Amino acid sequence: MNAAGELAFEAHRWMERGQWQRARDALRRGLEQAPDDLDLLYARARLDFLCESGSALDSAEEVLALAPEHAGAGLLRARILAEQGRHAEAERGLLDLLRVSPQDSELLCHYAFLLLRAGQLAKARALASEAARSAPEALLVLSTLALLDMAEGRTPRDMGALGKMLDLYPEAESTLRTLAFTLAERMQLGAAREAAALLVRRNPNDADVVRLAAHIAYLSHWSMRPLYPILRWGWAGSFGLYGGFIALNTLGRGVLPAPLLFAVSVAWISYALYSWVYPPILKRRRFPELL
Repeated sequence: MNAAGELAFEAHRWMERGQWQRARDALRRGLEQAPDDLDLLYARARLDFLCESGSALDSAEEVLALAPEHAGAGLLRARILAEQGRHAEAERGLLDLLRVSPQDSELLCHYAFLLLRAGQLAKARALASEAARSAPEALLVLSTLALLDMAEGRTPRDMGALGKMLDLYPEAESTLRTLAFTLAERMQLGAAREAAALLVRRNPNDADVVRLAAHIAYLSHWSMRPLYPILRWGWAGSFGLYGGFIALNTLGRGVLPAPLLFAVSVAWISYALYSWVYPPILKRRRFPELL
């Protein structure tokens, strides 16, 4: 391996550790010596993508201008286009790559993920299943299958790919934490509780895990059900409820009986007080770990 190749390898190693500045320093040294080296240029494009730099697409296309068949740069370009919402261009790029390497599990997974984002779950599932036949234990394959399971509404208990991924790659547990948090945000609390229970079984002494499980249990408490619109949509839910009350109160004058309008006003004030006062009380009494 020449000096440029060694610096490109060093940059990739720093990228794997999340040390972006060190990776960029290695690339700067290398490109000063060999400004047209493909390994260095590809590493720079990958770093730009990981750092969400606006020049990532230009960097990838610079590699492709020198080496149109460069598979790594071609895949990187397709991923950048997908992130930018240019799905048709990303799909064309992936199909071009798959014509050359139709069994490549990485390409199949990225194409499946693109289709998943477009809502084409059946096609995405077929591609991910094809990738699993050639690389059944690859992290990218298992994470793609887990995402599809989630998109199809399966609970963590039924997500076989997720369990297998956690067994083979314990460091991928962050995926399960993200899943639990996302499910809780969407108020899919049954599935969120299952994900949290799995996390607690794996890490019963992890304070962050215990806190996440307590948060989901707090949201799931029966007494919080009346607050679903606020918990699900936040300020938008609050403004929606307030707007509904104002509209009913305004349009109902002269139409609805005065006692009914008074009852609606009392109900609204009671609900507002409940939403402000009760959640902190519940936390103090039942979920002190959230304080």
